Amino acid sequence: MEIRGWIYVILTNASPDVVWVGCSTMNPRQQLGKLNNVGDGPIYRLAYCLLVADLLCIEDRLSFALAHARVGNERYRCSVGQAVSVVRQVAAAYGLTETQDQDALHTLDPGLDEEVAATIKRLRQEIDALIDQGFNSP
Repeated sequence: MEIRGWIYVILTNASPDVVWVGCSTMNPRQQLGKLNNVGDGPIYRLAYCLLVADLLCIEDRLSFALAHARVGNERYRCSVGQAVSVVRQVAAAYGLTETQDQDALHTLDPGLDEEVAATIKRLRQEIDALIDQGFNSP
């Protein structure tokens, strides 16, 4: 029996080097709202989510694929990029991605997009400054 559901990657300011990779039939944004509604606890951010056709099939395979990085229940010491890559590869390998629901696929937190863009901009400025120094050196 196939159960449609979500795979999500969540990060928190309390453990920046650890991501949560989990599965749920509940929309990850609703789940995130519950996590962030506990007062002065850590702030959780949805980094990525993917709607899949067979949640039970992918859950065990994801757990196995990320076993080397496991630090706790649904928690893994790896980058967001590594976790997202594993999720995409496992879902694609088993043909579990629900491609007809375009709004649900590959949702990336806009705040992360802004952080990545700011980092790229800063690095480009640093590279440009180094190049300028090289050209202006005697």
